Amino acid sequence: MPAIIMSEGSNSLDKLQTLFVALIDREDRPLVIHAVGDKSAKHEIKYNVLSNIALDYFGDTTKSTTSSAPKYLFEIDGNVIYGEYLHQKGLKIVIGTNIRDDEAVLPFFQKVKVFYLKSVINPFNDDFTEQIRRNIDSLGVEPN
Repeated sequence: MPAIIMSEGSNSLDKLQTLFVALIDREDRPLVIHAVGDKSAKHEIKYNVLSNIALDYFGDTTKSTTSSAPKYLFEIDGNVIYGEYLHQKGLKIVIGTNIRDDEAVLPFFQKVKVFYLKSVINPFNDDFTEQIRRNIDSLGVEPN
């Protein structure tokens, strides 16, 4: 089940669903591309392609000495793509949703960053990518 984020005052028609989360390293190699709640190969490939397209939208942001805030990147085929660049780690976070809601997606970015940092700094963690996947799947419904 995709993570659902409800905006204040929203009704059942404007539920923001997180479709996928991608974490991409400094050299543009994917660390994690995770289809939230969907394990089909078709969707995994689709989200991989969308993550690669998102890299073009980061552009000069990755050459600066500062991080960028989460921002809307593009929309294609009913998938709304957001991205954030963390300069210190060289990490690009890409999140795909079903509708555009710039405010509602911000807390989700914050949680993904926390999951990433906790997983990477844990010296007893053999596979941080699997831990991140589990944490993302566990989000469920997230009211603002």
